[in-house]
Amino acid sequence: MKTLMLNQIFQIKHAILLMLAVLLSGSCLFAQEKTNLDIFFELVDKSVEAVLEDTEQLQGYKLRLNLSQPLNVFENRLTIKFTADSNSAALDGQENTELIYTIEGTSVAYKEPFKKNLFGDFYLEREIKLSGSYLIKDGSTNLKTFMLANTDTIKYSRASEMESSSFPFTKGEIPAEPLFSTIFEPAIIIGAAAVSVYLFFTVRSK
Repeated sequence: MKTLMLNQIFQIKHAILLMLAVLLSGSCLFAQEKTNLDIFFELVDKSVEAVLEDTEQLQGYKLRLNLSQPLNVFENRLTIKFTADSNSAALDGQENTELIYTIEGTSVAYKEPFKKNLFGDFYLEREIKLSGSYLIKDGSTNLKTFMLANTDTIKYSRASEMESSSFPFTKGEIPAEPLFSTIFEPAIIIGAAAVSVYLFFTVRSK
């Protein structure tokens, strides 16, 4: 009888620990998240790669960057990426063909918070977009546009950390945390703990 009671107590403890592990899994582990500025730099790189692929037939060109404040933070990176191309000339080059690269729009958007498990952390789907155009002036004008986007998931609690106060274009409207989380979750946790304690002592007293 005593052995049976001990086995029941062990099974209840095991079930409680398993339940807590499942409910709380994912709350402590998360991948290193890139900042919004990091992602904008990646999109800028991709835009240059697309432009270079489209203009590889050009024998040479003079590069002109058309960037407004504070998007000129990308100027050095763009210059390095473009001048690494063997067909490009220095910014003060004398080539007759001119390539004018312009960033026209940036945006950061967050969707409604969601959870990967019942009592885990809130997450946000983040979408970052970069749009612009490039103009090839070689006696005629040939304007082309580009639009690049990156969508991923970040922890809700770290959303503001992903933004930079120095660069307003890295900011988006962060939605409010759902009311359910702040009111009902503590009650559910307390209720689950009370039931577990009740079952533990009920079995032990038999």
